[in-house]
Amino acid sequence: MPKVYLSDEERLCARLARWVYGELKIRRMTQADLAGKMGISHQALSQKLRRESFDYTDFCFFVKEFEPSQKELLELVGY
Repeated sequence: MPKVYLSDEERLCARLARWVYGELKIRRMTQADLAGKMGISHQALSQKLRRESFDYTDFCFFVKEFEPSQKELLELVGY
């Protein structure tokens, strides 16, 4: 079977999805709560998280909303 390599962007999106799921659990928020704050439907947020498909605006929103420490942010972006 051939090896599949992920791009840096795909790895970042995967880390971001896992981080968002973790933050939701820590803060006892639902996806519907977060989606409401983002101004999108619960289904749209669910698809973004499942498909690990985020854009820069999503990334900035999550950082602003969850306020990661500098260390967390560096780990999130892969440093």
